Amino acid sequence: PPYERPALSKEFLSGTRGRLNPRPPEHWQDRGIEPELGTRIVELGEGTATTTSGVVHRWDALVLATGARARQLPEHSHVLRTLDDAIRLRRELRPGRRLTIVGSGFIGAEVASTALSLGVPVRMFELATVPFETTLGKEVGQVLADRYLEHGVDLRLATAATDLDGDLVLAAVGAQPADELLPGVATDEFGRTPIPN
Repeated sequence: PPYERPALSKEFLSGTRGRLNPRPPEHWQDRGIEPELGTRIVELGEGTATTTSGVVHRWDALVLATGARARQLPEHSHVLRTLDDAIRLRRELRPGRRLTIVGSGFIGAEVASTALSLGVPVRMFELATVPFETTLGKEVGQVLADRYLEHGVDLRLATAATDLDGDLVLAAVGAQPADELLPGVATDEFGRTPIPN
């Protein structure tokens, strides 16, 4: 069932929270929503959506909210986007390992904090001159960089990730849209497409 992802990088990853507490079935029923879990839409037509099992659903208006997937690094590395990702990473976060994080944004910062609390040293690579440089600016980025360093992160700024052999590696380099159903469709500032309904 749907769950909120913020806990993946903190409480769940550290082991202080065992479940993600998805909403109970009555939450959806009370709102007139019928979740079809484990079902994938593979084709959209005019007013129709076809599942992997061949069932065709008819629609009057469609909200396409397929989300995004974590960008991958060429090297073998972890990402943190789903519950399964968090489970795999949690198994590896233990004293005696070193975590290298590529990217210093929200996910990188949260996982670094969690890893340090578990006794796992953290090295972080960032291509920009400070964390969040493009979104928050250099001044705020410098404050965050100082904070990372104060908490024990080995922060490598304006540096590409190198020498990753033997490290536990987390790719925290953003996400890309999951747009397979309607690739390349432009939207306006409200997320609407030029396609009717």
